[in-house]
Amino acid sequence: MVNLSKESEEIWTKEKYLNDIQSLIMTYPEEKIKEVMMHYNRRFDLGIAYGKSPNEIVTYLGTPKKVVDSLSEQRISIQNNHSSNQSISLGDKDLGRLSQKNTDNYSGRSKVETIVIGIALLFLI
Repeated sequence: MVNLSKESEEIWTKEKYLNDIQSLIMTYPEEKIKEVMMHYNRRFDLGIAYGKSPNEIVTYLGTPKKVVDSLSEQRISIQNNHSSNQSISLGDKDLGRLSQKNTDNYSGRSKVETIVIGIALLFLI
């Protein structure tokens, strides 16, 4: 008998995925919530544009709980780095704006973020 977890049985839609993330980050500052939601909305749209199903996109991005757990770990790491005046290494999942100079005026997304998303999507194909 195969034991399927709830996550593997889940049928995902973009709306359900984004709503689940939003409900898990309700305690974040309002600006961070907007950033996270815009980021995952874009990533979901890109996956759809490349012909991926919502379930394939969720498999690649991670479940909402995994996404928020990762964000929480990053917030703690960033806070620790700030308090000790160390430099911060920005990873693929960091959702902050890198700098206004590196922002693509058309999309409002940083050039680095655009490149990272493009590379990530290559792995989806």
